[in-house]
Amino acid sequence: GIRLLELIPMLKDEDIDEKIADRRSGVSEAYRSLVTNLQYSTATGLPQVLTITSSKEGEGKSTTARTVARDVATLGKKVLLVDTDLRRPTLHRSMGDEGKSGLTDVLTGNKTFDQVVVHSDIGTLDYVSGLPTPPDPALILSGDGLNAFLLEARERYEFIVIDSPPLLGLSDAVILASHADGVLFVIDGAGFHRGAVKSSLRRLALVGANVLGVALNRFSP
Repeated sequence: GIRLLELIPMLKDEDIDEKIADRRSGVSEAYRSLVTNLQYSTATGLPQVLTITSSKEGEGKSTTARTVARDVATLGKKVLLVDTDLRRPTLHRSMGDEGKSGLTDVLTGNKTFDQVVVHSDIGTLDYVSGLPTPPDPALILSGDGLNAFLLEARERYEFIVIDSPPLLGLSDAVILASHADGVLFVIDGAGFHRGAVKSSLRRLALVGANVLGVALNRFSP
């Protein structure tokens, strides 16, 4: 009963980042099509805050979050990409940044918003890493700091992409989904488990999350 927003093709022994950078590749075109479909997913266009999640690790949600953020930024919108996987943050490495400050520092009051925002090589795209790794991520995400952070982000950016942790076994993603205007659910078409997907969608429904649709990743026709 969930809308399919895009099929992202499977790659065999090819570098995903290279293929995404190639504007003529099937993968790159699929992600641009996903952005177009997201623009029509609500009555007012793109949701201002979009959480991207999946049922488990390794389904492609972080790659999807980075690519959606970049593609929307190239349209001229001011975009903020936030790594909220405080247990296994990866955004700083994928962006070539070895900084040590990020979202955790803002949520705990150790740094200000401006001190952790990093400008990317795309003029309208900024990002915030998930550093440093705290001992209890769920406790930090459930505090008042996240709401204050997102309020400030909403004032400054037209589009905010939340790269969320997976849903199963963790409370983090459910907390983040409840703060978002829309949720994009990523499924690994090459190896998903139907029961895991259904359980994840039930968890989102319990908090009233607005699930815009599914991106079926690594799809092989």
